[in-house]
Amino acid sequence: MKKKRLAVIGGGAHTIPSYRAMLKRIAHKYEVILFSEFHLDRKSEVEEYSIRSVSEKKRNARWRTVAFFILIIKSFYSQRPDLIHSHSTYPSGVVAIILGWLFRIPVVVCLDAAEASAVPEIQFGDLLHKRRMQWNKWVMKNAAAVTALTRFQCDDVRVNSDFSKPIQIIPRGVDLARYMPTDKAPIAAPVRFLSVAYLHPVKDHDTLLRAFQMISHHVEASLTIVGQDYSNGRMQQLAKELGIQERVDFTGFVPHENIAGYYKQADILLHTALFESQAMAVVEAMACGVLVCGTRVGIMADLSGECCVTVTTKEYATLADEVVRLINSPAEQIRLRANARNWVETHSLSWTTQQYLNLYEQVIK
Repeated sequence: MKKKRLAVIGGGAHTIPSYRAMLKRIAHKYEVILFSEFHLDRKSEVEEYSIRSVSEKKRNARWRTVAFFILIIKSFYSQRPDLIHSHSTYPSGVVAIILGWLFRIPVVVCLDAAEASAVPEIQFGDLLHKRRMQWNKWVMKNAAAVTALTRFQCDDVRVNSDFSKPIQIIPRGVDLARYMPTDKAPIAAPVRFLSVAYLHPVKDHDTLLRAFQMISHHVEASLTIVGQDYSNGRMQQLAKELGIQERVDFTGFVPHENIAGYYKQADILLHTALFESQAMAVVEAMACGVLVCGTRVGIMADLSGECCVTVTTKEYATLADEVVRLINSPAEQIRLRANARNWVETHSLSWTTQQYLNLYEQVIK
């Protein structure tokens, strides 16, 4: 039986490891062609699906979007897809909805970032930009279906964009064969803390380091921070000012395929972001049996108290108190690990893939 054809609009989907893994599995059922608004070289190619991207010569954003639109139109005329899957709302969603109208193809829009959220103090999120929000609302209104990663993200959309149509919540799961729990005894000193997040204001490593400093007053501990540094060394300087530089290891960028090894060595993941649509590091950590403590955003907000320990953003003193309490409560550690692993197994990569396959079939019908 010939496969139905799926057009994925938005190169960002291919650059996110968990998204790419999902698309590879979807390609078992659909002929998938991914279109990228930015250039993807041959090193980005995969066997499971095709990639078509704009020329690397198109550097102006406006002309790049025009070239992106033309690239897809030409492809659709020769190979009309049965369904369009848009990664986020702008510009991919705008292009997807227009193409859907032109070719009479249904569009599934998958929210993946801060499409209806804002963190004003760091000028982050589409909600801060009136015109962008108008585009986002238009895209969601005209989509055949809209998905969100978490209830947390969905609630922002409901409150901030006055969007009343159904939103299907589909978190991205992990490959259970790759992220497996190791035997974790009750936590004992020295406690091994881990952070997996690039150094950027939205990840709020300031709160992370201040919380760790307070925790280390109560228990012998170390902190490993995995992630590309976009702070120009500011976080390393803060660690020195706080007197914890000898206990904090900044690894810099680590390829995604090597990160699982860090989870195996960790006791607690500290994740103190100001905003997350989901936070894959949290899901990966839970899958590996690592306890998760952090701020009430993304998937941590959805699973707070059940699978992880959370506090309000920026409240590093409260977070430190909660972490110390958890370290001194072996029974609570066992409960959180068991609940977290159960959630991860229920919402695995296979589950995520099947949710999208089911949604596609509903939309195509």
